[in-house]
Amino acid sequence: MAASSSARFASLDNDEFDRILENKDADNTKKATKIAVSIFREYLKEKSLPGEFEKLDKPSLTIILSKFYVEARRVDGTHYKKTTLNSIRAGINRHLKREHSERIDIIKETEFSKANEAYKAATVELKKMGKANVQHHDIIDENDIQKLYDSGIFNLDAPPALQNKVWFELMLFICRRGRENLRELKKDHFVIETSSSGRQYVTQAVDELTKKAREDSNEFRADNGRIYESGDKNCPVASFKKYVAKLNPNCDSFFQTPKPTAPSSGPWYNNCPLGKNTLGNAMSRLSKKAGLSKIYTNHCLRATCISILDTEGFENRDICQVSGHSNESSLSSYTGRVSEGRKQQMSDALLRAIGQKVPLSKSTPASATPSASTSKSAMPSVESQIVPRAPETESVMKEDINFDIGFSASQLSEVSVTSEEVEVIDERVRNVLQPVNGNNVNRSTRSRSTTTSSTTRQTMMSPFVLNNCTVTINYYNSPH
Repeated sequence: MAASSSARFASLDNDEFDRILENKDADNTKKATKIAVSIFREYLKEKSLPGEFEKLDKPSLTIILSKFYVEARRVDGTHYKKTTLNSIRAGINRHLKREHSERIDIIKETEFSKANEAYKAATVELKKMGKANVQHHDIIDENDIQKLYDSGIFNLDAPPALQNKVWFELMLFICRRGRENLRELKKDHFVIETSSSGRQYVTQAVDELTKKAREDSNEFRADNGRIYESGDKNCPVASFKKYVAKLNPNCDSFFQTPKPTAPSSGPWYNNCPLGKNTLGNAMSRLSKKAGLSKIYTNHCLRATCISILDTEGFENRDICQVSGHSNESSLSSYTGRVSEGRKQQMSDALLRAIGQKVPLSKSTPASATPSASTSKSAMPSVESQIVPRAPETESVMKEDINFDIGFSASQLSEVSVTSEEVEVIDERVRNVLQPVNGNNVNRSTRSRSTTTSSTTRQTMMSPFVLNNCTVTINYYNSPH
């Protein structure tokens, strides 16, 4: 970049100027444009039409594009998916906006209305053929999330596992996009701050240039998402602190290649950044190692973050502050989806409606937890669905005890049951809440109702006290 020592403004030659313009677009965008142009040129060649379409006038280009949208096919002769055809059209448009002498826009300009009508007709035909389905990124099931933490691949005392945990939690809480910029992250990209309430949190301190955020944008702007400390033994902030303290001081990269085992002293990580593909395929690798129900991708964590916040009732404008979306409508592909557990509940309700006995689940999905507005009639059968998950040791007994009856019993919840199902629950509870160190279960109160009135529901409560852990189960007797 040539400039005299006294000059205020730079003087760019043509090559430097072109390079800056070229770098405006993300690599994937440039690749997609190149592929789209190549496909269009192959079409023109096969149809014996002018290959230099950049020199065509608007009327001629409109006629050619109209037929191309309808006749476009893959190499094997099959139809493109709707999303692929849209990508090809967008790629041709980007190319013409730069290379055509009139900088034309084949999508917005009225001169191309006939071509755009043909494009719409082509997409309708693709939809009829089942080529319009959009494959959204999977939302990670809550059971699979729990399995990740229970499987040992987030072990805080092993360098690779500690890195796995920090990577996973940063991707989830900061709502990062897939594999973008992971290898470029530096130590100073994240900081620990303290809120006015005294809680520490991890946040991103440096803005990033991303696929969608090439210019001014909220995406990956500093302090979008935060990870607040929980005080739990698996607290993400504590894990983050430990990870940073174990990084190699001679390497600026945030994700460094881990040593197989923790050394007795010194850094746990080598003076070498973790590979781009290793980071890009991290969630897929974790899915296989933990034996999850399916193979998830990195971007599934972004979808999971948005889905959880949406399910919890946060406003779209607030979610956009975390995800970096500039438009609330962009969240539609992530929100409003029904969880796997909820789908199971709905199916079970329909099975019972046709007289089928719902089989006992090995593990009722945590995502099946009904909200306060959930109809009791839609809840799963208690007899078939109760799967207590009680801790097995005294040290764990002091924490919350969960009974999977379609909800967490550590929260005040309710479910409609019959008198026969009450006996089943009592038996299961007695089997799980065994005395520890000679302490007997204290059943403080108990009541039963023998009323047969169809309009009366009597509440039966059985609080249990065990090693500083109180579990309360509410029964609602609904006579048949």
